Amino acid sequence: MAFNENSGVRNDIVIKGFPRGFNNVNDITTIDDEEMAVVENLEIDSNGGLVSRPPIVKVADSPATGEAVDMLGYYTNTSGVLFVVVSCASGTYLYNTNTDLYTKITTVVGSGCAQWGGKLYVCSAATSGGYWDGSAWTSLSTGNYKMPKGEQMVLHKSRLFMISRETGVAAASTHPSPLQAPPRPALTNGMYG
Repeated sequence: MAFNENSGVRNDIVIKGFPRGFNNVNDITTIDDEEMAVVENLEIDSNGGLVSRPPIVKVADSPATGEAVDMLGYYTNTSGVLFVVVSCASGTYLYNTNTDLYTKITTVVGSGCAQWGGKLYVCSAATSGGYWDGSAWTSLSTGNYKMPKGEQMVLHKSRLFMISRETGVAAASTHPSPLQAPPRPALTNGMYG
């Protein structure tokens, strides 16, 4: 949908592609027909095409009155229900997108999260994090697999990676080792179980 500012009329347009990409450097009257200077309410999909951007809407109020919310990511339980993972000063919550209800999973104020092996791992910049298994929170603040403090977490090739902005001596004493995953289960029929 294109909007003509002079006539105030919306016109449907077909975007066949823009192989030359975005050009926000040159004057818009001089750019090529296969370039774009401004794109609003569209995003690039996984195939490189343009698709309509989903609307940005207020989904719910904060789970704790008057507290600002940080969205950490998403979690899908074993039943396929999608949750939005949010944190605020009182802890970390799951927002059920079907029922519009919050569930508090921990008092740890999360700063990042990733799902792996059916569990939602949550890291925190202030303390060791842990994981939610769908019914209970398990802290990883002690033991062989202690989770270090961290600002963000990402899953890549079945490994969790964490980042922190601390540097130097403080980082060496606070983060003595990287996040470690539990040992892999034994091989069964040539596959990990």
